[in-house]
Amino acid sequence: MSKLSLVQDENKFAPLMATDIEQMLAARIRTGAYPKGSQLPTVRDLASELSVNKNTIVRAYQALERKGFLELIRGRGAFVRTSEPVLGEIDSRWLARLDELVIDAKQRNLARELVLAEITARVETIFGQSDLKLAFIECNQQDIDEMATQLARAVRHPFKGVLLDEFLARPHRTAGAYDLVVTTFYHLNEVNRALGNGKHENLIAVHAMPNHDALLELARLHAPVIGLVAALPSVVDTLTHIVQTYHPMATLMGAVIDDAPRVKMLLHKADAVVITRAFAPQLLRYKPEIPVVVVTFTIDQQSVAYLNNRIQVENKRMLETGAPREQNLRAA
Repeated sequence: MSKLSLVQDENKFAPLMATDIEQMLAARIRTGAYPKGSQLPTVRDLASELSVNKNTIVRAYQALERKGFLELIRGRGAFVRTSEPVLGEIDSRWLARLDELVIDAKQRNLARELVLAEITARVETIFGQSDLKLAFIECNQQDIDEMATQLARAVRHPFKGVLLDEFLARPHRTAGAYDLVVTTFYHLNEVNRALGNGKHENLIAVHAMPNHDALLELARLHAPVIGLVAALPSVVDTLTHIVQTYHPMATLMGAVIDDAPRVKMLLHKADAVVITRAFAPQLLRYKPEIPVVVVTFTIDQQSVAYLNNRIQVENKRMLETGAPREQNLRAA
């Protein structure tokens, strides 16, 4: 079994930043891994577990407290207050992306006034659209954040992220709150079944595939046994089909990230492991000694074009009628 030189992985993942840890903990709070009222690990314990400085954990906890997720009680620890952030709170990852854009503009020697004018114009365009309500359903929060951001940027319209488990718990109530419900083809069958028989005309599926860098890494793998790790068995199946395309002769082993014994067994027996980006930090806690390929999914352009057309049709209908759809998601 090949030994891993962690140089590449350290460049990509480590050391974990406070925003990375904040994101990971927020996802676990949203999915119920840390339910309301439960206590999170101590700063010392989590810092040791993730191999980071204690101040990094403190900053992550403080950020989660500002957003309403946590209550920090001096001398006692961090306790979960809610599974949703305070309404209107600006996510630190959004601010980080904004910083990147502003820094890039400055490096290109763009004038301050021009940058402000362009940002203002785009805010006016996007916020001035109709009140069309769009939902994007995925199985984990990080994929929601990444793909919903991709879609929002491509079609210039915001999306409300909805976790798949939350949708399946109340499918009709959730779907009825939106004019268009978008998910990936990987989850279309589950969403459609939850809504009942029939073709639901306002349910749209988009195609998500690993981005170019991930596909290149997959193609370059030389590993007779490849492990596949994701949040759900259905996503493991998706990775299986993708990896089989590049390595039809390889032995593939799957595991869900929360099944710690199987993940450890997989890391012991496999020659390389493939994991979705959302759960890469959790996998790295096991300190794998084999190559790790991290898969980031991206929406293809044909799906974006189709979705953009549907949004335009719905916008036109809403602006002409001046009213939202009476039954948002109906069976045709």
